[in-house]
Amino acid sequence: MQRATFQTLDPPRSDLFVVQVTGHLGTREKAAVHGLLSRCRDQPDRHLALEVSELRSMGGSVAASLGDYAQELAERQLPLCIVGASDSVRRCLMAQTQGVAPVFVDRVVDLIPTFESWKAPGSDDLASPAEIPADQHSEDEIEALVEQTLAFEPTEDYDPSLHSVAAAQEPLASAANLQQAAPTVVRLLRGTALVDHATLFCLEGDHYRFTASTAVEECDLQIPATGAFVAELRRRDEPVSREDLSGLLEREERQSFDRLRSDLAVPIHVEGTLEGIALVGTQAKERGRSDLLAIDLLARHVGHAVAPRSPKESPTSEPTEDLRNQLRRQRTVLRLSRELHTIESEDRLVSRLLISLIGEMGISAAILYVEQDDGFFPAHVYGMDQSNLPTLRPRTTKAVSRLTKPLAPIEADPGTWGPEAAALGNRGIDLLVPFRGPRVFFGILALAVRRSREEGRFDPAYLDAFLGQAGLAAEHLRAMKELEEQTLEVAKTLITLIEQKSGAGSRERTELIARYTQHTADALGYDPDEMRDLRYGAVLRDIGMIEIADLVLRSPRSLTPEEWQQIEAHPDAGSEILRRMSFSRHTCDVVRYHHERFNGQGYPSRLRGDAIPLGARIVAVVESYVAMIHDLPYRKALDHDEAVDVLRENWEMRYDPRVIEAFLKVLEEERAHPEADETDELLLL
Repeated sequence: MQRATFQTLDPPRSDLFVVQVTGHLGTREKAAVHGLLSRCRDQPDRHLALEVSELRSMGGSVAASLGDYAQELAERQLPLCIVGASDSVRRCLMAQTQGVAPVFVDRVVDLIPTFESWKAPGSDDLASPAEIPADQHSEDEIEALVEQTLAFEPTEDYDPSLHSVAAAQEPLASAANLQQAAPTVVRLLRGTALVDHATLFCLEGDHYRFTASTAVEECDLQIPATGAFVAELRRRDEPVSREDLSGLLEREERQSFDRLRSDLAVPIHVEGTLEGIALVGTQAKERGRSDLLAIDLLARHVGHAVAPRSPKESPTSEPTEDLRNQLRRQRTVLRLSRELHTIESEDRLVSRLLISLIGEMGISAAILYVEQDDGFFPAHVYGMDQSNLPTLRPRTTKAVSRLTKPLAPIEADPGTWGPEAAALGNRGIDLLVPFRGPRVFFGILALAVRRSREEGRFDPAYLDAFLGQAGLAAEHLRAMKELEEQTLEVAKTLITLIEQKSGAGSRERTELIARYTQHTADALGYDPDEMRDLRYGAVLRDIGMIEIADLVLRSPRSLTPEEWQQIEAHPDAGSEILRRMSFSRHTCDVVRYHHERFNGQGYPSRLRGDAIPLGARIVAVVESYVAMIHDLPYRKALDHDEAVDVLRENWEMRYDPRVIEAFLKVLEEERAHPEADETDELLLL
């Protein structure tokens, strides 16, 4: 693989700094990229543009660094321009960018008009919602969008007093129930310009019946209160598109959506009960997340406004601040949920969860208790001294796993939970909360709520929403890991069968190569994002042997030149097999180049030195060592010291010296602590 090269080009004007990058921009070039960005930060009067028309590929970690730099430039009202990017490079940058994306242009000469016309998102006054495509609202625009909703100018078709939240507050609060408030609700939704028409169905007996609409005057449509559609709406507790509900809709419900030209169902809860369902429609091709959030906030405000009030509460109180607080909390949940769904390690996910609870949710201390042996022990502790924390020993773990809502330790039944739960209350714990996904129970969260109102923003509803998202992220992560492990088990079985054709393979050797490869890569600081692909490459390194005849593989005589050509073709054949199976390029390159030699005398491409991918250099050393310490058809196994001598003799000839040193340290550590090897598992983190 050709390493990346950097060359400064003549800029079209003096304040531009144009760098041409060619080859492959991967992990090995991270330091060079960081150095380039540091130079640019030291020269704030010159603006960076990268010319990448000859760049073959880009690693995810490099793309993430460039995305972070694009965000920095946007804060200075400047773009990061990428010139001539291929589709693969463009996709990589867009996938790794958080916030402001780079600007892509076709030619260097296009840079000047781009720099002159570009403005960072949010730098201009925000246009009205109708002028912004629904899929282009950023998170930073959500708050401005809702602010516009609060003060939206009414159209001529409706009563002006019912088009802003503030003006609609009095008729909403004066209504005895949601049915009486229905005309106000549909006009409010329609008046904000978030939807083109709205129809409200209110709960009456066992159906939600047509109550008010801006689309039709009267109709006999109704929605069964016990159907799957309503159950899903209750479960999700947020606006749900018709597309997401398509498999759940009965004939009556489909008719309601069709007749009312609706594409979104909006739940309206009053004091925790789903009292109304608004079916709304718009001619916009797609709604953005900000539109859905704004509609959801309005529906929640309606439910709050029509709820019964105590005599001390004013029905005409200003709703704006409450709506803003809801907005901030929902934005927090959205942001934290997105972060959790990007984490690829369960331990890191739990750590981020507990830190988020303390930093964002009004919690002062958080403990995750996980099941072990006959109890639950405190596996993760934040914000509290973890010494002397009790292990929870419930009567049965099943009884604890059935917990569905927060429980105060003092209310925990000793017969079910044991006496340790109540003892947590003496340590300042206020709540025991289940942490689970849709199907998997992960453990019990013990939470201490901040005592000072000024200190925290504890809200049980938003805590529940956040933990629900965290549970989904954790369950998805576990399912992905299980799938990856199953895939790798299949790969190990396949490669063992292939290697047994030549008498040179076994399951034990495959496991050993996989484990040594990961440990050596860890010692060399291998990019964690590419570790899984490296492990696949190590396991599937010789899959190309499947195309070589058994007579050649098991031949007791010297091979002919033609037979050697078959052997030397197996890395390319294996790489092509994996490419057709949609394995990553990283995995394919490990397979293709693991028989290259550091001095350039290997095959199939005669690469030399650092031109050989690091993963392939690691597998070359590990595979050779494992082969040497096992019997082969044509020789007996070497002992450990003899095998190490062979590695050292090939220093800078067959093998990379840096890889040899790292691998030997791994072997020394393993021989010094053999018990660690017995429990070592294959982890794709």
